[in-house]
Amino acid sequence: MKLSCRIILCIVLLGTIQRCSAVLFGRSFLSPRSQSVDAARDLVGWQDFINLYQPDRSAYQATAITPMYASMFHSEKTAEYFFGTNTLLFSGSAYPVRGSDDILADYFGLPTDFHSRVVFEPSVHTTSVDLAWYYGLDAYLQGAYLRVHAPVVRTTWAMDLCEQIESSGTNPYPAGYMASTVVNRSQMNASVREALSGSKSVGDIEAIRYGLVTGAHTRVGLSDIQLVAGYNPVLGGLHHFGLNMRLSIPTGSHAQGHYFFEPIVGNGGHWELGLGLTGHGILYENCEGDGRFGLYADANFTHLFSSHQRRSFDLDGSGTLSRYILLERMAEADPGLTLSTAGIPAEKQYQGQLVPAINATTLCADIAVALQIDCALKAACWYKNLSIDIGYNGWARTKEYITDRQQFPSGTFAVKGDALVYGFDQVTNAFIAINGTESRATMQGGQGLGNSTLENINVNNPQPAFFDGNELFSSTAALESVRGSAPALLLHTCDINDYSGLAPATLTHRFFVHLSYEWPAATCCTPYIGGGASVEMDGSDKKTRSALSQWAVWLKAGFAC
Repeated sequence: MKLSCRIILCIVLLGTIQRCSAVLFGRSFLSPRSQSVDAARDLVGWQDFINLYQPDRSAYQATAITPMYASMFHSEKTAEYFFGTNTLLFSGSAYPVRGSDDILADYFGLPTDFHSRVVFEPSVHTTSVDLAWYYGLDAYLQGAYLRVHAPVVRTTWAMDLCEQIESSGTNPYPAGYMASTVVNRSQMNASVREALSGSKSVGDIEAIRYGLVTGAHTRVGLSDIQLVAGYNPVLGGLHHFGLNMRLSIPTGSHAQGHYFFEPIVGNGGHWELGLGLTGHGILYENCEGDGRFGLYADANFTHLFSSHQRRSFDLDGSGTLSRYILLERMAEADPGLTLSTAGIPAEKQYQGQLVPAINATTLCADIAVALQIDCALKAACWYKNLSIDIGYNGWARTKEYITDRQQFPSGTFAVKGDALVYGFDQVTNAFIAINGTESRATMQGGQGLGNSTLENINVNNPQPAFFDGNELFSSTAALESVRGSAPALLLHTCDINDYSGLAPATLTHRFFVHLSYEWPAATCCTPYIGGGASVEMDGSDKKTRSALSQWAVWLKAGFAC
């Protein structure tokens, strides 16, 4: 039944999409809000038991256990963060009605007459249990306290895709295009879905190893442990104001890059250090003393130190998703390979391996964030032992920046585009690896007007290719000579677009409500229990949409002594 519903939903989604796709823009990685960073959760439900005024200077403590479930909505906006749209069209180089924004299916081991429409439906479902403890140090210094938060998290992320294949294609790859021999349809990927799963190689094209799209993936772990030491210099029975030092110990996961939209527990492995402000004031109390109204606020500011992660990067100048473009592995050329009738020696030569760029541009990097802000403001009302909190939580983070990055292997790869990688000697009937490169190719296709004649007329610095003095052709039977590049243009580490793999500045707006009940203090410890809900919306720039929009529900229970 569940599978049937998904199929029906997929058909509905695909049926409502226009035939044209949007111009691509976006990033390769989304950095979520850590499950430990939640000023709203930390503020509600136990305000009667923390930041207390203790005239007798006695120590006190409170505990809280908060199970929470959160789920993402507005999945199409998250897809737009990555692509600029939630729909991508894939078409082969020989498909008769290719759109200008269609992604070249040839790069994914699909036929040149292939065409499909892919709709992305990302989802996130997170269950967590926050363990919190507050200890008032009034016995040692009035107004001082310690505080600890440690959420245990299970989060499942999926970059779901629905694919509608309009033309599965029948064309083989001609000899020289993706291998030295003809690659038949049966040897290719059946769909974009199969290509993105990284399950097979096609001709010389090796399987995708990073940025895979293979359904849902789950991580379980302890999110960042937050340690807080604070002091309230202003403290009374009806108000307080204080400040604290905050340290976050990274116990969650680091980005590994194996999957597109991979699940993250915690803040991505960053140590955090910062300051916090806290305060409240009771604005009204009835004559009987069993009804009150007050305002509460917390604001936390932290710096996220460098974390060692693995990110996938696009190529500079080749556009969004160019991390999936095909690269040729190059090395020193055989002395017999020359270019033009003048016999110019080729410096580099194709080495028989076509590499999805993401396999080479997924690199380790040290990534930091200058500032993260998590603030919450709530109004709280009490009547006898029942209280209700209504409030707002704003979360913001500045853009990520790289402090160090693994070097891309300069001079090892070149952009293939739609060029032939082999020529044929009609004297010896041998296939010869050549060196045609298309440095200006994009995900939409090769540079220039295409390579329908298989002559490589659009490669960089085109010149007829020769081997041992014999001119090379596009096939053993063809009359068209094939061109190489004199010289070939190779990629270097400066050609990596660092910007593409970093999360931009992020902002969310969250509104929450919480209802709580505390038992009358009949013993030395007072138990309490409550529940709440929130809606968090991405408030960042419409073009970036760099945060997850989520709704959440929770219970919060504990005791104070």
